[in-house]
Amino acid sequence: MSGRDRLNTDSGMLFVFGNSDYQIFCMRGMKFPIDILWIRDSKIIGFQENMVVDNGAKNYSSPEPINYVLEINAGFVKDNYVSIGDPISIEL
Repeated sequence: MSGRDRLNTDSGMLFVFGNSDYQIFCMRGMKFPIDILWIRDSKIIGFQENMVVDNGAKNYSSPEPINYVLEINAGFVKDNYVSIGDPISIEL
């Protein structure tokens, strides 16, 4: 989402990885804060809230191997009471 001015409400960007592995993300080129869901198979195994725009100065690593990452608007995790272990359905 680098370079975009905003993300529409109830929208996100899903990253799909072929194998479960540790993943590292940063905020390089971002213009607005986001939340990240770290997902393995069909379960949320962690999240990062309110990642602030920092031009890639800080790296955010998944707490465990994952095979999906969902980037969403900042505040989504809090507003929707997301918890580690919550099931999530991903249909590709």
